[in-house]
Amino acid sequence: MNPNLVTPENLSLDLLKAILEYAGLEIISQDDDRLHLRDRSGNGCSLINLEQTLRLARSFEVEKPSSLQAKLEMANYINNTIPFVRCSLQEDGALDFDYFIMMRGGVTRTALINAVEYFMWMPVKAMERAQKLFE
Repeated sequence: MNPNLVTPENLSLDLLKAILEYAGLEIISQDDDRLHLRDRSGNGCSLINLEQTLRLARSFEVEKPSSLQAKLEMANYINNTIPFVRCSLQEDGALDFDYFIMMRGGVTRTALINAVEYFMWMPVKAMERAQKLFE
């Protein structure tokens, strides 16, 4: 087996921590199945180990627009314009972003780092763009 591949068979939080720390990401905290990460710019997210899949997640509180309808339109705009990242509106009015990395067959360490780094900044940029349009 290629030692550069992360597969469901060798996937563990310890391996993920080692890979992500090597990439310069800070592990803020750890729970049973997840890591809470921060990059050098202060962007953060959670990485959740679902065994066959890794889920990256982040939530944003949205003050403006204030109506649920406008927030739903914002989420739809983000989903229609930002590739790979899913945005959903929560009952409390927050916008949740997530991104899934399928582990079946293996993912290289470089691809894993690239996916996490992409997710660290993409929701921030999406929110900046959407909030300008929906002010």
